[in-house]
Amino acid sequence: MEKHAEKLLNKAQKRLIMMPREENILLSSKQAIQVMEEALNELKEYILSYNFKDDDEEIRFFKQIKPQFLSLLLYHNKVYNLELIRPIESKEMQKQYLRTELDRLRNFFERNKEFCKYNRISATKFDDHYFLRGKAKDSLSHDSFYFECDPKFSTGYDYKLAKIIANESLSVYINNQLDELNGDIFSPKVKLTWTGKKSELIELIYALYESGSFNNSQTTIKELTDYFESVFNVDLKDSYRTFNEIKNRKGNRTLFLSNLIISLNDRMDKTDCK
Repeated sequence: MEKHAEKLLNKAQKRLIMMPREENILLSSKQAIQVMEEALNELKEYILSYNFKDDDEEIRFFKQIKPQFLSLLLYHNKVYNLELIRPIESKEMQKQYLRTELDRLRNFFERNKEFCKYNRISATKFDDHYFLRGKAKDSLSHDSFYFECDPKFSTGYDYKLAKIIANESLSVYINNQLDELNGDIFSPKVKLTWTGKKSELIELIYALYESGSFNNSQTTIKELTDYFESVFNVDLKDSYRTFNEIKNRKGNRTLFLSNLIISLNDRMDKTDCK
């Protein structure tokens, strides 16, 4: 089950990577929503025909696996709705709008602080209540998507957990937008310029994206590329074309990453000898 789910998630993430870089956030968000809806529906179809081996496996699915899919869908949907009605009249109106949205997120986290804390400390005491189907008796929010209505594919709390993850990423997104409007662009004390090959940096960026190390796996390849362009003073236009060239290499396709591993191991070997 876990391998199949991982395969579906990797497939969806690769589709997100392969999407052309769109300047229109509404268009790119809409495309991402479609990708994640299809992935989640494939996951649902599989799970409805699958019998969990035991309660532990069912808990792992609803606590760890499904929220990865659903949180991505929720995040892109939230960004789409946020930008859809974002005012364009002035920067001050946009700032006020974004601050109001941040206040709503703070209220959400305050209302759900106990459940947030439960998951942040990786507690397990109430997992059978939260993440087994048919166990939760208390009232839950009804603002879920259509496929969340099926009790065979939801415990209720898996949706709440996914919403927490999505809202954490949305908070980062909104704060970044406010920083841009305020002109608070990150400027390190020491300015570094990438002097290696651009293809090597793109190889690194795509690897970091695949690792899910930024914003709970809910950043886009465009956001990562733009960030590296800004921080390392490098132009990475046509990164998608370069990635395809890397992908079509003969032999070792991840040459730069392989060399990094060799260099780091050499450094550790040298320090071991001291």
